[in-house]
This record gives sequence, C-alpha cells and structure tokens, in this order.
Amino acid sequence: MKKVIDVFPARKFAAMSKRMLITSSLFLSAAVLLQACGGGGEDGTSGESVDPIIQDSGIAYVKRPIPVDAETGVPVDEDARDPRPYRTGGDLYYRTRALPSALETNLTNSITLGLGDIKNVQVSYDGTKLLFALHLADTPEDDLEEGDQQPTWNIWEYNITDKSLRQIIKSEFRAEQGEDVSPVYLPDGRILFSSTRQQRTRAILLDENKSQFVLQNEDESGPVFSLHVMNADGTQIQQLSFNRSNDLNPMVLQSGEILFSRWDNVRGRDRISLYKMNPDGSNMHQYYGAHSNDSGTNNTTIQFLQTREMPDGRIMALLRPFTGTFMGSDIVMIDALNYVDVGQGITGRTSIQGTAQLSASPANVRNDTEISAGGRYRSIFPLWDGTNRFLISWTPCRMQQVDARIVPCTAANLSDTSLQEASPLYALYVYDLDKQTQIPLFKPVEGTIYTEVVAADDRPLPEIYRAANNPLFSQTLADQGAGILHIRSVYDFDGEFNRLGADASISSVNQMASGATAWSERPARFLRVLKDAAVPEGVRGDTFGRVEVQVMREIVAYAPIEPDGSVKVRVPADVPLMISILDENGRRISTPHFNWIQVSAGETLTCNGCHDHSTGKPHGRAEARASVVSGETMATRRNRVDPAATNSGVDLIFNDFWYGVDSDFSYLYADLNSTAPVAPECLTEWNNSCRIVINYATHIHPFWSVSREVIDPNDGVTVLRDDRCTFCHSPIDPADGLARVPAAQLDLSDGASPNPRQLESYRELFYGDRQREVVDGVLQVRRVRREDANGDPILDLDGNEIFDTFGVSVAMFTSSYTARTSYFLEKMSETELQAGRRLKADDGSEIYFNGGTFVDHSGMLTAAELRLISEWLDIGGQYYNNSFDVP
Repeated sequence: MKKVIDVFPARKFAAMSKRMLITSSLFLSAAVLLQACGGGGEDGTSGESVDPIIQDSGIAYVKRPIPVDAETGVPVDEDARDPRPYRTGGDLYYRTRALPSALETNLTNSITLGLGDIKNVQVSYDGTKLLFALHLADTPEDDLEEGDQQPTWNIWEYNITDKSLRQIIKSEFRAEQGEDVSPVYLPDGRILFSSTRQQRTRAILLDENKSQFVLQNEDESGPVFSLHVMNADGTQIQQLSFNRSNDLNPMVLQSGEILFSRWDNVRGRDRISLYKMNPDGSNMHQYYGAHSNDSGTNNTTIQFLQTREMPDGRIMALLRPFTGTFMGSDIVMIDALNYVDVGQGITGRTSIQGTAQLSASPANVRNDTEISAGGRYRSIFPLWDGTNRFLISWTPCRMQQVDARIVPCTAANLSDTSLQEASPLYALYVYDLDKQTQIPLFKPVEGTIYTEVVAADDRPLPEIYRAANNPLFSQTLADQGAGILHIRSVYDFDGEFNRLGADASISSVNQMASGATAWSERPARFLRVLKDAAVPEGVRGDTFGRVEVQVMREIVAYAPIEPDGSVKVRVPADVPLMISILDENGRRISTPHFNWIQVSAGETLTCNGCHDHSTGKPHGRAEARASVVSGETMATRRNRVDPAATNSGVDLIFNDFWYGVDSDFSYLYADLNSTAPVAPECLTEWNNSCRIVINYATHIHPFWSVSREVIDPNDGVTVLRDDRCTFCHSPIDPADGLARVPAAQLDLSDGASPNPRQLESYRELFYGDRQREVVDGVLQVRRVRREDANGDPILDLDGNEIFDTFGVSVAMFTSSYTARTSYFLEKMSETELQAGRRLKADDGSEIYFNGGTFVDHSGMLTAAELRLISEWLDIGGQYYNNSFDVP
C-alpha cells in the first residue's frame, strides 16, 4: 500500500478539484515575497547577492513542509527504491527572475489545494514548459464510493508562456491506471516517464494464456516501475524497459540516449546503478557503477540517483544510501565517458586523467547516514551558460539541543552526545564549481523544504534518435515480436579467455575454434535462454519447491554454440531474459547469469561475452573491454550463409556445420513417452510465445511409472525384465503386494507426502529423509538403539532399551541448484559429475548408496527424459514452473 505522510489534515474535496480544472488555463495569484538573505548565519551562506547572470532567468521549484510522522512528529525519510509515497503539502512554484524580491507564484495550488504533492520537475529545452509528477490527496476511506480508486501520481505540464496547466493524459480513467513519475522531454517532443502501467508486460501475459496482473518487484514490496514513452498529448503509451525491479529517474543525454537509475535486485543484490538505452528501448545495457556501490564515505554503500548531464559530458549525481539522509547527500561528478566503475577505465583510452568519481561540493559532505558537517545536497541542475554553475538545494548541518534550540555543527557540538541532528533546512542556491562559492537565491524558511529547482532557460537540444537509421534493425523480426541476441564468445569473460573447464592445453578462442580441436573437447555446446515467469502476489513458497531464491523462470529458446563460442539466437522481445551455457548433454556448466537482458522487437543486441560479477570487472558496456574474438564471429558467418541458422527452437539439435567430422545428435521433446512441457506448435516452429514450462507432477513424476521393458535381443519378443522405476523404488512389492523398503530408501511412487501440496516422490528427491524398515509387515521409520562406548544398550529406569526417535538420516538425492550437482543424474548416467558423492571407490569398486546391491542405471531413462530432468534441475527443480497452474 502506498504510504502517505501527513503534515496537516486532509480534506475530503481535495481529490475532486482535479476534475474541475484539467483543461482550462489558470489565472494564478501572487503568493509570498521572501526577503533577501542577510549576513552569514545558520543557513551557511556568505550573504552575497545573487549573480546578475542568473537573476534574469525564471526558476521553478518545489516547496513543501518537512514531512513528519503523523504520530511521533519526527521527520521521516524516503526510500530511494520506492517512488510511490506522496508528502502532503508539496506544490510547484515559479519566479520570473531568480531574485528574493521576485514574485513567487504557486502554479499548482488550484489543483492540489495545498494537500497534494509535486516531484520530478523538468524543463523543456527551450525553457518554456515545465513537466512534473503531481499527486492529489487521498480521499478518506469512508468517503470513497464503490468502484472509486485513490489518486495516483500523474504527469502534468505547465506552459510558462500562456500560463496554462494541463494533465498530459486527458482521460481521468486512463490517467489513474498507473503510478506515473519521473517525466522527461524527449527531443522529438514525446515524453519519457517511469510507471507501474506495465502495458507490454501485461499484454504478454495474455499472449501466454495467463491472467493480467500488476507485476511486483523482486522484494514483493510494491509494483514494478518501468520506463514508458507517450506522445505529448498522452496517447500512444509504450513500455520500453522490462526490469523485474524499478527503473527510475531517466534523463536524455546530448547523444540522444537515455540514462537512468536501475534497481537491480536479482537474488537480493539490492543496488541502484546507471543503465543506458536508446529512446525506443534498444541497446539496453549497464553503463556505470555495477561495482561501485561501495564508494560512499569510508567505503559505505551508496546508490546512484538523480543524475544530470554536465556541459562537458560528465554525469552529476547524488550518491546516497536508500534511506537515512533526509534525501540528501554529496554531489559527485562521474566521468562515465572514460570509466565504467571506480578504478575501471575503458580499455584503450590511455589518455584518461583524473578519477571516475569526484566530489563537487566545497565542504566536507558525507554520503552515508552519519551527521554530515558540510551539510547535504538534495537536488542539482546544471546551468548551460558556460559558467560551470549549478542550481542546488542544500541544507547546512544543524544540531538540536535538549531544549530544541538549533545550533551549528561545530567540532564541539558534533562530539556532544547530548545533541542530535536537527531537521534539515533545505533552501536554494547558485553553486559556482570553479570559484567554490555558494550564493543563496533567497532566505531559508524553518520547517520548509525548497528543492528540485530548475532554470527556465533554453539549452542545447539533444540528438533525435531514429530507429530507421539502425542498420541492424529488422522489420521482419519486429513483426514477429522477436529480436536477436548475439554473443561474440561465451569463452570471453570480461575480456579474458575462459576455457570453461576445457583441457589446459587450450589457451585461446582461436585454438578452441580450430578444426584440430575435437567437438568433445569444447565444453560449451548449447545456449539456453530463460525468461522471468511472472508470479502474482501471494504465491506460496512451496510452489517454488526446494529453493525459492532460484526465482521462477521459463525456458524460451535453445541454440547451438559455434566452435569459437559465438551464438546468435532469436529471442522474444520485451521480456526480461537470462542465459545459461550448456554442455553436450544439455546441462548448465556456467555460473548463473543473474542479470536481466532485454531485446527490443527487431533489434540485434550484441555483447562480447559473459561476466563474473564476483571479479569486480566491468560489465555490460561493449567498449569497456576488447573482445577476445576479432572480426566476424562464426555465428555471424554461419547466419550469412544460412539465414535459418538463427532460428531458435525448443529442442537441442547439433550438426557439425563447420568440419563435418562429428555425428549429428539431438534431444527432442517429441521422443518423450509423456507430456511435453511446451505447446505442440512449438515442436515444429518456434515463435515468440513459446515457453517451456516444467511442472513436476505433470512432466517429471510420470517418468517413474513408464513401462521400460527390456526385450531379449535374440528373439525380439521375450521380455527379460521391466526397468520401470517404481518396480524397485516403491513401498509395496508389485510381485506380492507386501510392504518393503524402497530400493536405496528412495520412494518414487504416487503417495502423498507430509506436505499435502507435494507428492512424496518430490520430497524424497529434494529433502532429507529418515531410513525405513519393515517390522511385522509394516514399513516404519528405522529405530536405532542407543549404545554406550562399549556397544552395550542404554536402558531407561524400567530396564527397557532406548531408541532414537529421529532415526537415521537419508541425504537428499538431488540438488535444486544445477543438474551437474545432482547425485540422481550421476546415478542415472553412471557418470561422475559434481554431486560431491562418488559412484566408485578408489579401487574401482561400486559404492552402494543407502545400502542394497549395485544396479547399473545407465540407459534406463531415455536421452529425452534425461534432457528434461537436466533442464528442470538447472532452473531450480521447482514443483510448479507456472504459478497459474497452482491449484
């Protein structure tokens, strides 16, 4: 639920005011004349007058009371990850000149009645319009009529020239269909913004035969905010980004590209760094800061927020924690043109001077949650007038005594434990970076926040991006709702060759690709592409199975990897994707790629290779590191000769296109004796809606009861035996109907488990169990007699032997992390993998697991079945792979 911070009581009719005043021009009355700031004092300024170069410019800003907790009266902070809350009392103000004596006009009071909120103020490139997000006050719940919804954040525009105010999306019904924030003008006149509308995501749910719902972020703390674009009149809304957590605060670079802050929270990574894309959503990639979130004061954790481009091409940003700083911090200038991280420059740029991040503040400003002696900055706006100056919102450091008196942050006061940090005094200043001076625009007001100041001046219009100029754009792919993912080499890890477990004698991609290297020596054989499986709120943890942290994913495509490690694969557009590198058996050999990738319709997205986040090396930017493959990749060459080579599929199919020496092979769903986990039409031709959805009870459990008769090869008729799994792995002997201990203590029958939502066979595979034994014809938990150090039984007071009630543990048979760490797959193939248990002793003798006799299981399951089990385990071994299949 959206949190509202009240400063004074809300009024019932506030929500009604917007309906009355959407389309008309507004006559705006005068507000308050503020006095010029005098001599130095608690506002931390020098008392200088405003620079004449800025005083002739109009300025707009947000003014609001300090938000406080309604019960305690204590100032509250805002979480940078959640843009939903609004703060009662915020309005947009304008002054025709940046002077204390200039008339201050409240531009939005007629709509908000002083009870709503304003944020994310932007100005048009010609300085004539203001764009911002506006939120009306909520209506008291008791006054809501049936079917009414509380107000949401909407995008509004104020025209400075004709003094008109309008809501961008005219239809009230359509405007309230999402939370719309962070608007920015595109140079072609359209508007980019962040929203919970998720229009394309919800449409894709329908294509997948799923119900539409609002996707929650990976923390399940609220709806996902994605980047959208719309026309200036609010029509033609399109979703551009498809992160599983929030994409916020977009800005347009002079190149015409979009820079924004992405909350990356795959597997709880929980960080905000900078991403870049084209205005149509193409070429989405990590841009800066993936490994720099520890660059705060004393190496504390910070996030990259509120970016602005400087005239020299550097990025100015506020680096602060998620919370705990009154939304303020240090201003940092980032040289993202030459760096991808702190200490990580772009390869080949030998003339780089300086550092990746440089504080722009003249004082000792901290960007952690400790008291900052140099105060804190809340917003920044570069002036494009060649003077290297900025409009800022800044508060001095202030301490509060027990008697509530405010005192400055002197060294003595900072060390006085009886004092605490006072509420901020954010006001507006002109900051000169060259002179290191800070001049107030007007006097601060106690209890009031001035922030988000912009100058109503013209500035250079960025380049206008035109998708038609992209030579790699394919209208055919766009019509299919698909794109191409081109990986130059999966052996390229952050610009260095990684043999992925191949023989140490192979030391380069060229050697790996050579015809002298056998296919069996190349570890990377197939690429698996997965997408996020949208999960609505309230889905139970046991739906995911053994490990919920694996998240629910569906497989969308497979493609062969060429000898040089390159691969081109057709993928569905506009969905969050991940990739896995597979061996010749279709088992993952790479660490999971826990970063979402997206490809736009018609796009060919190229990346050099793979990334290991733990190394701290740069990730995502193609120019960050030189590719280990020079020139044309084998995947590109093959696609040029045979355009169908990039046609994805749901099966694993290999043919030796390059050298013609290895036999072709395939693992096909059509070869299964049970239900295939994919739509029938996808077996013959892939399309962008194909999804491999593996539910245990439907697709895996039936394997255990499939008849597996072994026929005498001499006559082709006589049945020698039936290797059906449940003939041995069940609690009832099919020969006589009597109770028995399942072979190897593994029960694969249809029985229910202690968890009524899961079959016993699933629990037996993934969860630790207790050994069983048959006593008087009844199968029960094996009792273990307690013995002393001499092996004699321990007796109770009545002289009876004591038995452990828990019994003897049975280790789980398989891992939910990867197929190659599964003992079950080791046993079914009689091949040593990475399960941590050995099939044979050092002398070559068989090792019997959980007792019993040795039985060679290789060949009992078909290649198609082993392939399906492998991919199921690789994606987490989940009980359900589609939350909509949960009863």
